[in-house]
Order: sequence, then structure tokens, then C-alpha cells
Amino acid sequence: MQLQTRTATGKQGTLTVSDAVFGAPVNKQLLSQAVRVYLSNARQGTSKTKTRSEVNRTKKKVYKQKGTGGARHGAKSAPIFVGGGVTHGPRGNQNWSLSLPQALKKLALVSALSWQNEIIQVMDDLETEVKTNKMAKMIAAAAPEARSITVVIPADKTEIRQACRNIANVTIIPAAQLTALDVIRANAIIMTSAAVKMLEEKLDKQVKPEVAPKASAKKATPATKKTTKTVKK
Repeated sequence: MQLQTRTATGKQGTLTVSDAVFGAPVNKQLLSQAVRVYLSNARQGTSKTKTRSEVNRTKKKVYKQKGTGGARHGAKSAPIFVGGGVTHGPRGNQNWSLSLPQALKKLALVSALSWQNEIIQVMDDLETEVKTNKMAKMIAAAAPEARSITVVIPADKTEIRQACRNIANVTIIPAAQLTALDVIRANAIIMTSAAVKMLEEKLDKQVKPEVAPKASAKKATPATKKTTKTVKK
């Protein structure tokens, strides 16, 4: 698998990367599940409505109790009236958190990187540039029409983050914190070669636990006791 490389001067080339990470088959069902988990975990669950006991409205009879042909009402805070309480509304304590196994998160990230491999560019000059003006020119030259750009660096460096924090539509993410959602929502992805190597070491290895051989249990043979017979004379 080949990824595009680019320098600060605009010179282009290619970088050979692992097919198991950037050229694997895309599992769309797993990607959909991972995106749902990440978006659901981002919800705060703070929406809340007032019930009829929390609405401050008059307790006066709406109309006379009998003779109207309608139901009797003793308060304007009933849910059927405009401005009354809400029935079965959100209470502000919803738990939207979902979980996904670590192995499936890695597989989803592999599918996302393989799906977006055409918009990934490798630029090592990002680690040496700390000026916002030059950083913005490099990113604009690499992705001139992208609305959302994700920059993946090997570690969370303060200099690079400060240089990119005022650039519009640019998100800085360390390679260890990259998720499938970050890859999918980007229109352009810029990585350093060190970040690519970290992703390959993290995702390429399929570690299988070694199964220890079972010890064969041998039954202990009981010790033979020597018996001596006493002969009576």
C-alpha cells in the first residue's frame, strides 16, 4: 500500500505502508456501530422538562365542574393545557453511554483508515514548524478544498497544537487517541511518518495469547508397606 507524501516546498512522493492497516477490507457494519457508540458517548443527557408538579400555574377551576359535558379540571398545570407540565419527558438524568470492546475499536479504526486512504497525506515538516502562518500555508497547500482537516501527530506536542489551534477547520489528534470517528468525519488527513509507524505498531499486530499445555496429572501410587509376620514358637 502506498500513501502520498508531501514536503513544505510541494514536492510529492509515496510511502510504503502496511496493507493490513491502510488497505484492509472495509467493514461498513462495524464502522456504523463504532460511530454510533462514539456519538452516543458524546451526549450529555442534560435535557429536562417540567412535570405538572413543577409548573407554577393556577389551581383555580378552569370552568364549572358540572354541566359542561366535558371532563373536570382542577388546575392549569395539567399536561393537556398549553403551558402545563410535560408527560414522560426527559428528566435530565439520561445515561447515553455505550461501550465497544477494544478489539472492535481497533478493527473499526483499520476499516476507517482503509476507507479514507486516498485522502491521507504524509508530511514530516509538521513536526519542525511552530509558526501558525507557515503551518497554515502548508496545510492549505496540502488540502486546499477540504472543509475538515485532521492532523495526526505521534505525540501531543504543545508547539504543534499552539501553531494549529487558530487555523480554521483543523483538528490536532495524537496517534494514540485517533478513533474511527475522527477519520470518517475528515475531508483530508495529514500524518507524519512517525504517526503512521505508531498506527502500524498499534493495529498491525494481532496478538494471540499462548495457551499453556495442560499438565498431565499422574496418580500417585500408594507406598507399599512391608508387613512382617511374627512366628510364634
